Formats: sequence, structure tokens, C-alpha cells
Amino acid sequence: VTYNEETQKTKHVYEIIDHGVGISPSKLPNIFKLNENNEGVPQCFNSSGYGLECSKRYIEAMGGNILVESTLGKGTILTIILHFECAKENALIIEEKNNPSYQLLKGKRILFAEENPLESFSCTNQLEKLGVSIEAVEDGQQVMGRYIQSKKGYYDLILINLQLPVMNALEIVSEIRQLKREDANGIPIICISTNPLEIETWIQCKNAGADDYLEKPIEMEELIKKIIFYIGEKKG
Repeated sequence: VTYNEETQKTKHVYEIIDHGVGISPSKLPNIFKLNENNEGVPQCFNSSGYGLECSKRYIEAMGGNILVESTLGKGTILTIILHFECAKENALIIEEKNNPSYQLLKGKRILFAEENPLESFSCTNQLEKLGVSIEAVEDGQQVMGRYIQSKKGYYDLILINLQLPVMNALEIVSEIRQLKREDANGIPIICISTNPLEIETWIQCKNAGADDYLEKPIEMEELIKKIIFYIGEKKG
């Protein structure tokens, strides 16, 4: 990533390296064109090239570029170049300044369970900018371990993906609610659904003891409003 002071834009360069069979020079000019007949593509791959064509369209629509280098028998390198304008100020920080309720988030502790590292990083990063202390874990067993080992009232809220390795969210919520500790029934738990949440799934969440849910992709403003409601205004 590089920054251009004159244009006030950042340049992002991504390289995707494949140590596979490579592509012959004669095929490279048409690499981003739809190949409905699989011409020149080994049978084992059974690919039409539709993904590459779509990728090129999306990247160019964003004002970027995608390049390809390949050596037959050695592999291929795809290079993606994108330019982004630098935000003058984070939208959430602006909202924090204008909304007194955001002050309720400072110093709160959230146990966050998400197996996708990119989504976990993004959500954690934005909440921490608002003064929230996040403990991120990747599977259900870690959620139970962290909560059981914590002191009463240590966590203010649990945010948990419905589909986690080892233990899913419904099992975790149910077990937490059955624990013999004073805060087990009172700690707010918000479930996150990867798929559009059906009413049957929400009923299962409620029956297990969850307080609320969100659908992915997570809208930060909606998430923050829910957090404020459960650990800020509701408690206050």
C-alpha cells in the first residue's frame, strides 16, 4: 500500500500466485474472456473462465486494473491494482462525537466469537475505536472457556456467530443460561446469522436464551445500536 499526497489516494496492490500448470502465451490475450467451450482448458478444471471475466469487470468498475503473467509449466501471477480515496474522518468517529449514547460504550467488554478472521478483525477494529474492549475467539469451546473462567460481571455482552466450530451458538447460549452463576441469565447475547435468518432459526435462538440477532454482512451502525440498547441504555 502506498499513499500519494498529491491525489490523497492510496494505491493497493494485491498479488495472487498460483504454482500450477500455467497458461500458454497464445491463450493469455483471451484470459479474461468467457470461454463457453472450455477451449484450451484442461478437462480436469472444467472451467469457463466466467469468474475471471466477472472479476475484471468489477475491478475496472472500481477504477482499478488486473494484470496476468504466466509461464507454462510453472504457474501464474494475477496482480490487482486499486486506488482508494482516504477518508477525512471515520464515519463511526463522527457519529460518536454527535451521539452522546456512544459514550456508553467506553470501557465495556464484549466476548466476540467469529471464525472468519477478516470479519473478526474488521468488527473488532471498529468497536475498539469507540472504546469497547473486545476479546475475540474462533470456536464455541473458547467462548465457554473464557466465560466460565471470567469473574461475575466481567463481560457486558456476548456476540456470537451461529455457526462455529466445536460448539454452535445454540449449544453455547443454552449452556451459559444453565450455569450456576448470578450473571449467566442476565448477560445479553446477540447471535449473528451468515444466512438470511428464518423465523424458525430465530425461534430456536430465543428458546436457547439469545436476546437478539443480526444478519451478515454486519451493518456497524445497527450493531452499535443493539449494543448500546443492551449494555448501555437498558442497564442504565
